[in-house]
Amino acid sequence: MEKLIPFSSWIHNWTFIQGTPKDGWQNARQEGRNFHLDACINLDRLCDTPPIPNESEGVLYCDFATELEGTVMIGMGCDWRMKVYCDGDVILDTWESGNGYSYIFPSNHRVFFKVKAGNHLLAFHVKRGKDSWYFTCGGVSQEPPPEPELTHGPWLSNPDAGTMTVAFTCANPLGAAIQYRKIGTDGWKTTWHQRQGQCLRRTYHAIPLTGLEPGAKYEYRIIVIHPDHYTEMQLGDTHSFVVPDVTKSKYSFFFTADLQFNLEKQHQIFGKMLEAADAKSCDFFVLAGDVNSGFLPENVIGGPFAQLCEYGAAEKPILYVRGNHEMRGTYGDQFLDYFACGNGTSYDVVRLGDTAFLLLDSWEDKPAKTPGHTYCQWNMDELFWQQETEWLATAMADEKWTGAKRRIVICHGAAYSHYDGCMTIPFVLQKMTDPYFEGANPVSKLNMWLTGHIHRYVRSIPGTDDYAAESMPIRPFKGGKTYTYPVLTVGGPSARKIQASCFRVDADADGFDVKSWDQDGNLLEDIRYDNDGTCTERKAFEHYTVEPINP
Repeated sequence: MEKLIPFSSWIHNWTFIQGTPKDGWQNARQEGRNFHLDACINLDRLCDTPPIPNESEGVLYCDFATELEGTVMIGMGCDWRMKVYCDGDVILDTWESGNGYSYIFPSNHRVFFKVKAGNHLLAFHVKRGKDSWYFTCGGVSQEPPPEPELTHGPWLSNPDAGTMTVAFTCANPLGAAIQYRKIGTDGWKTTWHQRQGQCLRRTYHAIPLTGLEPGAKYEYRIIVIHPDHYTEMQLGDTHSFVVPDVTKSKYSFFFTADLQFNLEKQHQIFGKMLEAADAKSCDFFVLAGDVNSGFLPENVIGGPFAQLCEYGAAEKPILYVRGNHEMRGTYGDQFLDYFACGNGTSYDVVRLGDTAFLLLDSWEDKPAKTPGHTYCQWNMDELFWQQETEWLATAMADEKWTGAKRRIVICHGAAYSHYDGCMTIPFVLQKMTDPYFEGANPVSKLNMWLTGHIHRYVRSIPGTDDYAAESMPIRPFKGGKTYTYPVLTVGGPSARKIQASCFRVDADADGFDVKSWDQDGNLLEDIRYDNDGTCTERKAFEHYTVEPINP
C-alpha cells in the first residue's frame, strides 16, 4: 500500500521574492527574503516596495526531504491567486479561478502529489488580492469533515420572565451560537455557546438567552462555524417564541412522567397521549422524570424530545424534572450537563404567566449504600437534601414565588398520597416541604402538585383520606387531611390497566381545567379546580377512602 506522507514541521524553511518571476523560476530555488511560516503570513509584510492590489506578484520557495516514497498530503490557500509546483510539475492552479474562499486556511485546497524518497522543492507563483496578501500552507485532514448537520431540535427550555434557553444536537462537534431579535426590529443579537471567550465545540448545545422583554415575540436561528471553511452559516430554519408574561392568566401545558418502556412502545404511547391531549395547542410541555429506566441522553433527545419537537417544542418550552431513574446508568451523573435548570441545578422556581412553578428534585428512592444497588453508591444523600432544603428556604421568599397569583409544584414524587416501597421519597419531601405547604392555613398556598413515580393513577381529594383512582389505591404513608392542595399522579408501567397517562392543564383567570388520558388516548378524568380550591368533577373515577399507614 502506498504511504501517505502528511504535512509535517519540516515545511518551515521558506523564501519570498517580490515581483513577476522569470522563466524557469520553478525549477530552482532563488535567493530572497527568508521567513518562518507559522500557519499563515501576510506577504505584504515581506515586500520591499508597497504591493499593488490585484496586480503585485511574487514567488515562494520551500524545500523538504523525505526518506519515504508515497503521496504527500498538504493544504494551502492564498489571497487571491496562485500556481504551485513540486519539482517543476504543477500540483495546484487557481490563477484563473481565484482561491475560492474569503478566509485563508490550509483547508481551502487539499493537495495530494506523489514523491520519491529524497529532496524536493515546492515553488509558488502568487498574485495579491484586492484587500490583502495572505498565504497559508499546512497540515490538513485527508478528507474534509462532514458538512454541518442538525440532528435533533431545536427545542426550548428554562423559560422564565426575561429568559429562554435554546438547545439542539449536531451530527459532529461544532462551535455554535443563537442569533435572535424581537419581531419587528432590525439587527440580530448573537449569543455563543462559549466558556471564558472560547467556543465550545460540541454535538449538544444549550444556549441561554437573557435580557428578553416579557411577553414579547422573538425569532431565532442557529449559527455554526463551518469546521472546514471556518465561516459562520445558518443551520436549520428560523423559529420564534414568546417570552413568558407574568401577568398572563390564560395558558395551557401537557404533563407526563414514567415512560420506562422500550423505545418503540414508548414512541407509540407518548404519541397517542400527545395527540389525545391536543398538545400542539399547549403553551409548554412537562416531563416529570423517569423517561427511561436509566439516563440515556441520546434516547431522551431522540425519543420524547424529538416527538415534542414535532408538537412545537422549537417554539414552546420543555420543562424536564429529574426522577430517580435519571440518576442511574452510565450517564447518570451527567443529567445536569444536558438538562440543568436555569440556575444550574435540578430545582428552580419559574414564572409562567401569573403562576409560579416550583420544580423540585425528589432524588433517588433508595438510600446510598443500599446493598446490591450499585447505582446508589455514588450518591451523597445528606449533602443533596441539605443543599435543596437551603435553596428552598430562599425560593419561598423569592418575589417570583411570593408575588405569584397561583402556585404549582412539579416533582417526580409527592409528600403525601403515595406509597413508596423503597421508603425514601415521600419522607424526605415531607421534611423539606411540609413547613411551607402543610396545614389548613399553610405558609404558602398551593393550587396543585403534579407528580408520578408510583406507577398508579391517583388523584387526592384535599382535606380527606379519599382518592379518585381506577381501583383501590395502595395505602399511602400519609393521608391528605392536613393538606389543602390536590396531588395529581400519572400512571406508569406495571399498573393494572393504566400503564401510562398524561394531564392537560388549561388555566384561566378563575382556575384550572384538568383532563387526563391513558396510554391509548382514552379520556380518564375531566376536573375543574377553581382558584379558591373548589373542585368540580365533570368526569371522574370512583372515590376510595384509604386509611394511611402513618395517620
